Amino acid sequence: MASEKEKSKYHAKNWAKLKALGLSDADIESYRGIWNNHINNSEYKRIVKKWNKQVAELDARTPDFLKNDPSFKNLSPDMKEIAIYNYEVQKANDADKATKLAEALEMATEQADPYWKSILLIAQDEVLRKFEAAQGDYQSTLQRQQRIMNNIQEDLTTNKEFLTLEQQSELANLSRNYEVNQENLINTAANQGLTFSTKRALAEKRLAEENQGLVESTNRKYNKQLADLQTAASRDTEEAQASIADLKRRMGETTTSMGRAAETYLGTENLPQLEGYKALGNITGDMYEEKVKDIEERKNALYGELTQSSLDYSY
Repeated sequence: MASEKEKSKYHAKNWAKLKALGLSDADIESYRGIWNNHINNSEYKRIVKKWNKQVAELDARTPDFLKNDPSFKNLSPDMKEIAIYNYEVQKANDADKATKLAEALEMATEQADPYWKSILLIAQDEVLRKFEAAQGDYQSTLQRQQRIMNNIQEDLTTNKEFLTLEQQSELANLSRNYEVNQENLINTAANQGLTFSTKRALAEKRLAEENQGLVESTNRKYNKQLADLQTAASRDTEEAQASIADLKRRMGETTTSMGRAAETYLGTENLPQLEGYKALGNITGDMYEEKVKDIEERKNALYGELTQSSLDYSY
């Protein structure tokens, strides 16, 4: 049986070995049995086994970012235990926060969706009504300009026919007048015994020339009137066509402007079908951003309510 001196020697030696392993005096005191005054080899092995188990458990709980941290490595096991515990509490709080945030986001989305669905329908209806009003104005103006062009052509045809009839009537009157004048000339000449005289021949020639001059003058007058009518009709038709071209151009600009404004606010995905407008594509839209902002505000408010209810211990 070992003497008291030998026991003290082994005790001091084993104590030093435990210190070398990283145990503090307090650790060694807590690990050795209260009934053991000396740490013999058997007791040393038991303490080492218990210590290694604690170190392994502590290492398993240590997050990776702490394992390689020099400051953490220099901590005593007790201080490491405290640091890990604080981290685990914070992590648990973060998990609870994440759960509550997810729950608040889901609730906020459920609340916001019906509201923004209604807003979207109203906005789409307003866009369509404005677009249809613009299209209606365009169509009515276009139809009016086309009626003007049709009326111009109808008036031209009618006036041409009227001029032709009027010209024919006036030429017929000239012909009848010529015949009457010629008959009067012949009767006068006969009464004066000039039936075959040179004077009679000259008078008939002069009468025929005057009649031909009147006919040519009448034709020139009506041809000029007809030319004036055709020129005026052509000019009015060109103006009407220019008005139609300008109307189409302005309608195209209006369509583009209204379409761009609607796409900017509603987004490409929510843009209603607008005739004549080619969407830019991949536009998120201001409404989406407003919806996201609204959901975020709702989520924060609901998260505050959920957090407050979890801290209420009155029940």
